[in-house]
Amino acid sequence: MSAAFLLLQAYASAAQGIQVKGTVVDEQGIPLIGATVRAGDNARAGAITDLDGHFTLDVPSSDAVLVFEYMGYVEQRVKVGAKRVFEIALQPDTNALDEVVVIGYGETKKSDLTGSVINVKMSDIKDAPVASVDQALQGRIAGADVMTTSGDPTASTSIRIRGSRSITASNEPLIVVDGVIDAVKDLGDLNSADIESISVLKDASSTAIYGAQGANGVIIVTTKQGSPVVTKPSITLSVKGGISQLARNLDVMSAAEFAEYLNEVYDYNRNYQIGGEYPEKRKDPAAWGAGTNWINEITRIAPYQQYDFSISGKTEKTSYYGSLGYSDIQGIIKDSGQKRVTARFSISHNFTKWLQVSYKPSFLYRKELYNKATIGGSQWWNGATYLNPMLSSGDIINDLYNNGTRFNNPVVFLKSTEDFRDSYAFTNTLGLDITPLKGLKIKSTNTFYYWQGHRYRFYPGTLPTKNEGDGAEV
Repeated sequence: MSAAFLLLQAYASAAQGIQVKGTVVDEQGIPLIGATVRAGDNARAGAITDLDGHFTLDVPSSDAVLVFEYMGYVEQRVKVGAKRVFEIALQPDTNALDEVVVIGYGETKKSDLTGSVINVKMSDIKDAPVASVDQALQGRIAGADVMTTSGDPTASTSIRIRGSRSITASNEPLIVVDGVIDAVKDLGDLNSADIESISVLKDASSTAIYGAQGANGVIIVTTKQGSPVVTKPSITLSVKGGISQLARNLDVMSAAEFAEYLNEVYDYNRNYQIGGEYPEKRKDPAAWGAGTNWINEITRIAPYQQYDFSISGKTEKTSYYGSLGYSDIQGIIKDSGQKRVTARFSISHNFTKWLQVSYKPSFLYRKELYNKATIGGSQWWNGATYLNPMLSSGDIINDLYNNGTRFNNPVVFLKSTEDFRDSYAFTNTLGLDITPLKGLKIKSTNTFYYWQGHRYRFYPGTLPTKNEGDGAEV
């Protein structure tokens, strides 16, 4: 009776399986987020490590073999045996030639490539404190020049992969997202949290695959998809924040120092003659005090914040990935910056062994607030660096400009004008993968892309440089 009960209990335990858990780290002991843990080669039993590298998995028996995988690291296999808790340290894959690279017609290993292809690891740029993906690529693509036109959050980025080849035509590379040509207006439309990898085709292979469109090089972006193994839903929430400010403050003259300087100029022009009353001279320069620091009037310590939420997983036949992102990056110049909302979803379902259907919709909203004032540059008549500190922030007459002329005071201009762009983008991609015969795969991708942008600019009729009777400009 007792023996039969023990046998029945052992059978029930075997039928329920064994639960194992543990942690996956790299060679330095840092937890690996998103590492895949499988029970042998059975794709229907797997797990993904969480933010701390932890995992929990049910295996059928103690004879099962756990397979630990992570992109860029050597796969490790461990037999369960009597252990129930595992501490796994994965080692980097030093054989760079086996790195998987996405090219125009699929994926291949670097060792099989005949062209020049650069693969950018998202782990190197995902935490870069920049406004967009293209800015994060600076200095990470050999042979390519990635230049930001200014520090303005709305500033565009110029990318030159094969140099400047035309005087009148565009020299920007072709951007391909998930196999779709021109799926975005620029890389700033993409949320870096949604990107799995970026490949850059630099040589003639880009023209061979994409024709004349690839003459300036090709940037191939692969976004994140659902989990490769059957697993429960995995939820990720990321919050980032920080501030931006001028690297250093220019040592500009105070009003007292500038008044003294003007007296020196006046004396020099009169050959330092003594005597007489000269109304042009400031009798008590020190009384002017600090005056107006125009740089401080138009700049600020600018905060930025970014929130990213994603969910992914896989059932026996369906894999899915969804994300929602929001970023608010304020510019150092007051009333400038950029807000962006992104949403992306990817679902793939295996209807049969030979038919897989995928659908990938995405949405983007961007509001770009352009700079309406300048610190220096060539605008000497109203640049903050060049303005008279003896003027107040409300003055509209610049007495040093053409012997006294009305000018658009940058503080007044910031408060009374509008200059921003609203843009929307929708992408819908339907994909069919048909495998009629072993070794033969037919793939069809159908995409509808819609982009709309409107720039709003308003200059009221009350601006100082407006003549009487002039109306507003829109």
